[in-house]
Amino acid sequence: GVCRTDARSGHWRPVGTCVNRTRRASSRESRDGRRWRLVGGHGARCCGPAVDATHLCATAAMQALQEAASRNAGVTSEEAFALDEVNIFERLGKDVFVKLSTEFYNRVYDDGEAWFRDIFAGSKKEDAIQNQYEFFIQRMGGPPLYSTRKGHPALIGRHRTFDVSPAAARRWLTHMEAALDATPEIDGDSRKRMWAFLRHTAWFLVAGQDMMKAREAEAAAAAAAEDGG
Repeated sequence: GVCRTDARSGHWRPVGTCVNRTRRASSRESRDGRRWRLVGGHGARCCGPAVDATHLCATAAMQALQEAASRNAGVTSEEAFALDEVNIFERLGKDVFVKLSTEFYNRVYDDGEAWFRDIFAGSKKEDAIQNQYEFFIQRMGGPPLYSTRKGHPALIGRHRTFDVSPAAARRWLTHMEAALDATPEIDGDSRKRMWAFLRHTAWFLVAGQDMMKAREAEAAAAAAAEDGG
């Protein structure tokens, strides 16, 4: 298959996980104006204007993020994107996703640890619920509710202001697993696919934030050295 960006999820799929068997090389413009070129069998490349050091652009960087996510989540890329083999939205319908996100954020906003609650302090619970279920619906085969209202998911960029630490990812997943348990309308096969994707995504965001911080630190150090020189 040909690797491509998933406009539903904001992920760049690694080589070998794409559903489409054939696809011509193509390009698109990302939300920040960079152009990404997709080439059969070679994944994604960034071309066009020079890219700031804080941006995640090169194929190697994205591959490193996927590998870090798989390693920390204990989920292979194939397992993480197995949800694309079926249409989970058609199986479950909107109301089940709304229930799942409501169960999840009820737990998040009632969490006993202030440091974790503070991560979400800038958002109203009802807004967080809507953002999540619209993203899930879009990502899992339904209409593009999230993108229609808010634009491309751009997961790493949209979570940049949050403290996406390993501890936060583990606690997020604890609440999500409990929310899945509280939503018995989700059949076993769909739950398995969703859980693999969610685990991988949580650790993908951790890796993405770590890489962005490292590149920002490198850029700051380089600027300081230049000023000092």
